[in-house]
Amino acid sequence: MPTNANPVIAAFPGGGWQAVYKDDNGFEYYTPVVGWLVQADGNCRPFTFDQHGDQADPTTLTNFVRLQEPRR
Repeated sequence: MPTNANPVIAAFPGGGWQAVYKDDNGFEYYTPVVGWLVQADGNCRPFTFDQHGDQADPTTLTNFVRLQEPRR
């Protein structure tokens, strides 16, 4: 069985961050970042859930634009 050389070692809540995407018409829409996954190498990745309940790192999706920090 292969081992994960960079496993997730911690998770934190999304803290109000949002992932911004563009739809086919060029309009931006927002999805809440549910949480952040911290990997053994120190990298931190956001994760979201779509309308089907599938989890994803939004930065890997083709229509991803940016991460939007919470408004103060």
